[in-house]
Amino acid sequence: MQDCELVELFLQRNEDAVRETESAYRSYLYEIALNILSDSLDAEECVNETMLSAWNSIPPNRPASLRFYLLRIIRSLAVDRIRKRNAKKRAGNFETALEELADCVRSPNPTPEEALDESCLREAIGRYLDTLNRDARIIFVCRYFYGDAEKKIAADMGFSVSKIKSSLFRTRAGLSEFLKKEGYDV
Repeated sequence: MQDCELVELFLQRNEDAVRETESAYRSYLYEIALNILSDSLDAEECVNETMLSAWNSIPPNRPASLRFYLLRIIRSLAVDRIRKRNAKKRAGNFETALEELADCVRSPNPTPEEALDESCLREAIGRYLDTLNRDARIIFVCRYFYGDAEKKIAADMGFSVSKIKSSLFRTRAGLSEFLKKEGYDV
């Protein structure tokens, strides 16, 4: 079933929407959650919570891409779960990836005054990614958006782990310089 057909089922409040969406996206969503959480039970719970959240939020939302809508939901749920679960200890691969970026980007300030800055920062990072070559951009997104381990990225792309690590190092350094030029205090 196509995304637009699935969204229509949600909009019609047809319970088949959840069943069909699970059939189409469960394994994809599970892999994303597992990359972030490193725990199969938590990943499974996040997938279930994602389905419930989609059911509760469509309508009023009408996503253009159901896949990316679900991805946004599951990433948010998984990151929230990891923060709650591991307030004082390391959470595994995804936490390590976030720590790597900490030198380039400060953690978001939750005050309302910072909302506009956060949006501008997202746009600036997007502009920086547009300047990268295809491989560097894919490596960066796989590591910091999908939470993939360096070893997995290397295997998927046919590169050595050291090449992935050096690409990530150069990309973080370039991002840091780019953000400084954009006026961010890095």
